[in-house]
Amino acid sequence: MNRIELRNRTEFHVKEYYQRVQDAEIRRMIPLKAQSLEEALNDYYCSISPNSSSYGCTIYVDDIYVGDVWCYCIDLADTPHAMLSYCLFAKQYWGRGIATAAVKLFVKAIRKEFGITKIGAFTYTDNVASIGVLKNCDFQLVETFIEDGVSSSYFELDTPSLSVDERIALASRKVSNNNDGAEDDSERVLAKDYPRGKAKENDREI
Repeated sequence: MNRIELRNRTEFHVKEYYQRVQDAEIRRMIPLKAQSLEEALNDYYCSISPNSSSYGCTIYVDDIYVGDVWCYCIDLADTPHAMLSYCLFAKQYWGRGIATAAVKLFVKAIRKEFGITKIGAFTYTDNVASIGVLKNCDFQLVETFIEDGVSSSYFELDTPSLSVDERIALASRKVSNNNDGAEDDSERVLAKDYPRGKAKENDREI
């Protein structure tokens, strides 16, 4: 069984990810926001700045870096929500349930870290693998539409509201983070021997 972990992103990961997603097959399945490595690095610096509206992690399988998962448009007012993206650039791991396991870990992580209870995700309608990942993670199809001549689908996941204990724990972490400063780069989210499903990956989504 594979050991799947979410780890913090660094400049190394940004550079590696940017190079790996230039693959023609991957580019057909996802629109790439950053058109240069410089732009990708700038996006990364913005994501780790105070009050950033995005947050991401790297995906590791048995200590091998295989992709990223992240959220953007984080809005903590009223019903805390965000948009989800993910991509496994290591194609040898496609179809092995890695993305599904990583997304499930990430959803739990951002609920704990930010109190996010509603998550949206876009994918191309013909990206069957991506849709499979979202459905395996309990996302529900909201609508399908045409954008720039391409059919896309929008999914949402609603999770239960935070309990009183969870809200207290979240508030305590915010106070602790404000006192401690930067997040510990050694912190990880780990899933040992996660059951394998039949899915690929996702970044608008792959």
